[in-house]
Order: sequence, then structure tokens, then C-alpha cells
Amino acid sequence: MALRDQYRRAETDENVMSQLMLATCRPDQTPGLLANSLVLARNIEETPRGFDALLQLLSAESRSYALLEQRLRDTEQRLENTIEGIRAIEAEMGKGVDTSREAPDE
Repeated sequence: MALRDQYRRAETDENVMSQLMLATCRPDQTPGLLANSLVLARNIEETPRGFDALLQLLSAESRSYALLEQRLRDTEQRLENTIEGIRAIEAEMGKGVDTSREAPDE
């Protein structure tokens, strides 16, 4: 059983903290785990000073990463649309040109 699966099963404060630490190691690969861990971590009753600020920082990072991912997907879609448009233009231009004739000798 994977370490991550073990932390998902038990929601003790210690396991929630361990899950949160695990999720912050590679937030780009575990955005869902980080989001869930942040929700669970807000329910921890006895926290050290500054813990709320840490959770706010991690939440901001998570939102920022999600926004960055969305912008990347939007940019990829615009690029794909542009490429398709260029291909369509090239195809239209190719219809009007007879490419079977050779260039005249000079």
C-alpha cells in the first residue's frame, strides 16, 4: 500500500499534517491531495503559532498554480486554433496554385 493511501485512510491530526507535508513536496503532481489536505488541516484544533498563516500561504500557492494551469490550457488551445487556421489558409492557397508545372528555365 502506498504511503499516500495510508494517509488518506486515517484523519488524525498527525496524519493530516503528514499528508499536508507530502502534498507540498510536489504540489504540481498532487494538486488534489494538497487541496484536500488544506481542508482537513483547517479542522486541527491545537496548532502552533503561525499555522494559520502557513495554511493561507499554501492555499494561495494552490490557487496560483490552478490559475497557471488554466492559463496554460487556454494558451495551448489558442495555439492549436492558430495552427488549424494556418493549415486551412495554406490549403486554400494551394487550391489556386498549379504545382504540377515546373518552373520555367532561364
